[in-house]
Amino acid sequence: MKKQTSCDTNNRKKTLAPISAGASADSEFIRIADVEKLFGIKRGLTYRWLKEGLIKGACIRKKGATTGIRLIHADSVRSFLLSNLEGGIHESL
Repeated sequence: MKKQTSCDTNNRKKTLAPISAGASADSEFIRIADVEKLFGIKRGLTYRWLKEGLIKGACIRKKGATTGIRLIHADSVRSFLLSNLEGGIHESL
């Protein structure tokens, strides 16, 4: 499939391809799947660390709804990992 492009007045090409949303290294909040992509931490361990209070997260949902979106504070994951660099592996691992 060929990318769609158009030229502007300066003869520079601009892409018309859609931009996909996703987490990057500078995102403040990320989804559970993004924790694995960015940090290599599996879903189950992420939920365990949330439960133990080792990292921070929030569940965003509509009032009265049973499902929602779980967001993880990326800096809390980064801080937790950095705090365990010197002292070895944390016992939760």
